[in-house]
Amino acid sequence: MYQPILKGKKGEFDAWGKVSGARRENMVPLFEVVAENGPEADLKKFNSYLADAIVPGDLIAIDAVQLGSSSVTDDEKKAYSWLKSALSSTVLAFRPVVHLEDDEALVRDGLAVALDGIVLRIGGTDGEPHPEEEDTTLAGWCSLFGIATTTVHLLIDFESIHGAELASQVKMADAYLRWADANGPWASVTLASGAFPSQITSVPKGVPFPIPRNDAHLWNHAKKTSPVPDLHYGDYGIRHPSLPTAGFGRPLPNLRYTADKEWIVWREARLTKYPNSSFFSACAGIVGHSSFKGATFSWADNVIDTKSRLQPGPKGAGTGTDWITYGMNHHFELVVDRLTTGGAA
Repeated sequence: MYQPILKGKKGEFDAWGKVSGARRENMVPLFEVVAENGPEADLKKFNSYLADAIVPGDLIAIDAVQLGSSSVTDDEKKAYSWLKSALSSTVLAFRPVVHLEDDEALVRDGLAVALDGIVLRIGGTDGEPHPEEEDTTLAGWCSLFGIATTTVHLLIDFESIHGAELASQVKMADAYLRWADANGPWASVTLASGAFPSQITSVPKGVPFPIPRNDAHLWNHAKKTSPVPDLHYGDYGIRHPSLPTAGFGRPLPNLRYTADKEWIVWREARLTKYPNSSFFSACAGIVGHSSFKGATFSWADNVIDTKSRLQPGPKGAGTGTDWITYGMNHHFELVVDRLTTGGAA
């Protein structure tokens, strides 16, 4: 099973919405509610994007920790209760995401609406609980909330590993998985990380630039010796785990294309007339690359193939959000295909 960890932004939702049915069944994406304009406004925007992307039978996880534990509406609903009410007219089921350090009110709100268990997200920069030490935090947390680990989907999230030494990350993953095995059994266990850089402004223009998919390499190494059966895979797709900071301005036309062992990033300078139309050249570069999977591989690959033959003009080039959508959709389809056919991320 594949669990991409995604910001609750339009590009990510659109990319997931276009995933083909057979591969979609092997995904449980985790969407983070982004805090921007106040809890109720943020939830309404999140829900509108979600409503446009879901299909019957979908299962997702939702992390609303950024909104805090306070009530988000006048009728005292908290984030997960609000989402449950908003989604009551659909067939969508979701797993609330909680963390060991969360306010008790937020955890209880998640537990109150959970129909398919909850996700416990640990790891990352905080590294809690420490996998090399005897854990009492987890036992106390489970006791406080009356939770059995068999109802918990454990997400071990390393967040960004870009630039980190792969061997040290593999060693830490092994420690976490041994910890998980000793403290389970769990409903499921996912090992996730993100290896895409925070920005691509240093990538040269007009040529394919490879970036190693170390998130996939980490999982592939860890799975070989994992004591946890049926280890699930998670990543951050073609994004860095953190939203980009202000200051990079409008991105140059670019395409982030996922191959088996690396990402191929293709950037182009803007044109004087119809500036974003150089995106067509980026598409042509990817279509001509040995890693291109063909126009029939996914919705995004068909779009990329079509745009590779367009000439500069006032329409069709799209925006940065569209370019992320194409890259993400192809990434989702490729990862699921690799996991289901070869057991590798």
